[in-house]
Amino acid sequence: VSVCPGPNMAYFSKLMKLKEITDHIYGRANLISRIDRPNMFVKELNLYLDYLKTKIDETSSSLNKKQEKYLLNFSKNLDEGINYYQEIFENTKDKFEDTKENILAELNFSKEYLRNLQSKIDILTGKMVIAQ
Repeated sequence: VSVCPGPNMAYFSKLMKLKEITDHIYGRANLISRIDRPNMFVKELNLYLDYLKTKIDETSSSLNKKQEKYLLNFSKNLDEGINYYQEIFENTKDKFEDTKENILAELNFSKEYLRNLQSKIDILTGKMVIAQ
């Protein structure tokens, strides 16, 4: 048996027994005392946005067609993903009511950040000219 810890481990605050972890996974117990943790979908989205920013920064000196296609497709997929999650959370009744507004605000912030990254891609591809 191997265990691979993920980024959500940061939200646990104590050592636990396997039974406690299992109870947490199956919803029989809540072992996370922090209330400020982001929604897991938003957290994953932010990891992808950071990755996209890194890729843009790496290619900022020169951009070939393959890199251009990759960056455009990647950002388009992220945009579609944000729209999908916004729709899910806006249309979900009786679930996430206590965190829905916060999740939607985080998604809107992520969408604005993505727009900023897409503008950088447009500048790199020559689709947008920087005003001087």
